[in-house]
Amino acid sequence: MNHDLRPRWYSPAEVAVLLGFGISKVKMKIATGELRSIKDGKYRRVLPQVGR
Repeated sequence: MNHDLRPRWYSPAEVAVLLGFGISKVKMKIATGELRSIKDGKYRRVLPQVGR
């Protein structure tokens, strides 16, 4: 049985590392809607982009 334990949602810091951007650029892309995200309590989570 294969269990895929990769996160379905990422923190802005994780996205910055994955994309090679700074945290400010990631936050700007969230604010402009280029990256879809949700608020989870006091945390922001970014949805992985499928098919891009």
